[in-house]
Amino acid sequence: MEDPLVPMAVSDTLISRFREATSLIESTEGMIRVISHYDGDGICSAGIVSVSLFRFDKRFHSSTMSVMTSRDIDGLDGAGNLLIVCDMGSSMAREISSRAMEAGFRCILLDHHLPDGRGDPYSISDGRGILEINPRFHGINGSTGCCGSTLAYLMSLALSPKNIDLGVFALAGAIADRQNVPSFSELNKNIADHLVSRQMVRVIKGLPLQGRNMEESLIMSNDPFITDLSGNPMKVTSILNTLGVDPQSTMMDMEKEKLKLLQSYLYVHMLGSGADPGAVHELFREGVYSREWGDVQSLAFDIDSCGRISETGTGIELIFGSRKARERASEVRRAYRSRVQTEVRKIAQKGPRRLEYIDVLDVEEDKMGGILAGIAHNYILSHSRPVLALSTDDESVKVSARGNRGLCKRGLNLGRIMSEVSKELGGSGGGHDVAAGATVPAGAIEDFLRKCDSMVGEQIGSRE
Repeated sequence: MEDPLVPMAVSDTLISRFREATSLIESTEGMIRVISHYDGDGICSAGIVSVSLFRFDKRFHSSTMSVMTSRDIDGLDGAGNLLIVCDMGSSMAREISSRAMEAGFRCILLDHHLPDGRGDPYSISDGRGILEINPRFHGINGSTGCCGSTLAYLMSLALSPKNIDLGVFALAGAIADRQNVPSFSELNKNIADHLVSRQMVRVIKGLPLQGRNMEESLIMSNDPFITDLSGNPMKVTSILNTLGVDPQSTMMDMEKEKLKLLQSYLYVHMLGSGADPGAVHELFREGVYSREWGDVQSLAFDIDSCGRISETGTGIELIFGSRKARERASEVRRAYRSRVQTEVRKIAQKGPRRLEYIDVLDVEEDKMGGILAGIAHNYILSHSRPVLALSTDDESVKVSARGNRGLCKRGLNLGRIMSEVSKELGGSGGGHDVAAGATVPAGAIEDFLRKCDSMVGEQIGSRE
């Protein structure tokens, strides 16, 4: 019988690691603890793993967190049991491994972020406390070609080929992490192509907008954020009427010529409003539609919104198949998008704090930091300067950093900057070249910003 991972062109070395992971799961008789990141990719990862364990008749407890700190690692226990960490952990693998060996539990680490400077993954067979599966150790780009949900799905298939129905959530997780921009690649593409061949999803060209109709889609659009249209019902209705587009029409029932006309209008309007040309080009990307779940991008944003307002349980229930949870997730997304638009308008009015090479924003809610930094960078502020969004509490500051592919081609690596500077100042951080985050002591934030600004200058400043 053919291995279920072979049709997705998974390498033999990766297959062997997924097989080792399934052996750990199969041999665990006690509780399996699942910990994942709180965003869309993290929730999809936790949901895929949780459904797979449920179907495998394993006891488990799943939860999410915004960042894993040394204090969190020190609190891990459960001798004899299994811990599965999703969408985080490689930057702190040494600490997790040491704690696992000290407390007597085993750990599977499914992460696609930058590791802590190592050239090889950790393995239990090598005397470590964890089995680490990270695409970066296998020549796969963890920023664009594979996310936490990708890994969770491949592990679920290794457990049982019947878990193929969870593939839509692997794609949703990748979309939530913007790994569909400009299109799926590497393992993500292999999964999408396989699901298309099995007629479980289809690919359609259209606009990257989500809503019950075209009017709502434009009013509520945050990514792309359309200046003068997002959050402006009267202007949206006026523009649609001028273009001859029925405000109540949907993407699926619009005439092709009307769709092209609307795309052309938005393209010219957004460029004229100062949006990043790279982001504007996304108006023409392909969309993925599931036979069971509909627009997968809409599904991804529903799940991601649950994490942003502390309803991750709703997102996981959705992945278990709850239609009630899907309805609630859609409600959450509509409310969340309105809150985001309010904050974006504040940013546009107030502007950023400008250092030599970076723009800095203060945000009230830490779980909005990433999306606000991304929207500000792509649609509101300068596209030639990374944006750092700061959220402060009594003891620490959470930082979300965003750039773009053009800056990364010039040498920008926000993941390295967040990791190195935060650790130097007693915090923690990491991520990807284009998007990353950190947590630093509140008293060290000015030093942190100064050092980040200097490193950005070293990476891209001399190449203007």
